[in-house]
This record gives sequence, structure tokens and C-alpha cells, in this order.
Amino acid sequence: MLVQGHKEWLAEVQLLGVVEHPNLVKLLGYCAAQTERGPQRLLVYEFVPNKTLDDHLFDRSPPVLPWGVR
Repeated sequence: MLVQGHKEWLAEVQLLGVVEHPNLVKLLGYCAAQTERGPQRLLVYEFVPNKTLDDHLFDRSPPVLPWGVR
């Protein structure tokens, strides 16, 4: 399982390091270190305002009416 997590982390670093698209979050940086607790990995993304993608895709609250309909 540990190796699989590292492969996924590495694939994300490689992909987001070369792909640029307005609908993808930008990868600002990353780091990896070996500690007494094992390998530690970190990805740093740009700040994305207006909640998360999960909130936009799966939000169960009623939609806000556009001004013209109000």
C-alpha cells in the first residue's frame, strides 16, 4: 500500500507539473522527506475561492435564483 501511495503522489506531481488548464488547480510545489514515522509527502496547490469542487458537484442545497427570475 505504501508503494501505491507514492506512485499516485509521483504521478500527480509529474502530471500537474506539465499540464496547464484553466479548469485544473495549479501545483505550486511539493516536498518529500523520510522521517522516523516513514515517508512524508506534501503537495501545495493554489488557493481556489468559492468552496471546493466537491461542494459544486454534490451540493444538495437548492440553487440560487438568477436576478432575472427574481
